Amino acid sequence: MVTTHLVNNSGTSDKIFMRGWATSLADYIFRYGKGVKGLELFGSIARGDTMTMDSDFDVIVCVSTMDALLWMLEVRRAVEDDVDLYNESLASVRRRKALECLGISPVDLEAAVGIQPWKQDFFLFPHDWRDLLDELQLLGHHSDPNFMRNIARDALTFVPNQGFAFSVFSW
Repeated sequence: MVTTHLVNNSGTSDKIFMRGWATSLADYIFRYGKGVKGLELFGSIARGDTMTMDSDFDVIVCVSTMDALLWMLEVRRAVEDDVDLYNESLASVRRRKALECLGISPVDLEAAVGIQPWKQDFFLFPHDWRDLLDELQLLGHHSDPNFMRNIARDALTFVPNQGFAFSVFSW
């Protein structure tokens, strides 16, 4: 059985402010992104533990398997060719390639949501990404061997018009 609960946004004003920003960002992507099937937030803002005003917004955008694979190939090509990384960070390349795939203008996104681009990090995954953790870990070449499992544990699902929710699994 799965029980879904909305995230409690109580706490410090920074925490409330950052979670509100995350909800605005997710709402915009969900509304205007091409082929978006779902959104999830992970990292410090989702966990609410080490979050500061300098924290970035780590967002999983669930898309078709084909769109996710194309995005991963584009990011990997950029890293291997080292063409895009000369003037950009890896997070910047991921963000740029994701927004291109989603058909979202970075300028329009920043104007609508108010979050600086350097604070956004996007990952395009297939909608069934939790069933593909080992494969995504290999494709991502992350130095932490538990990176994808940690994301799956911490990710909050975006519920349109309500915000982020977490699920509690019970037998």
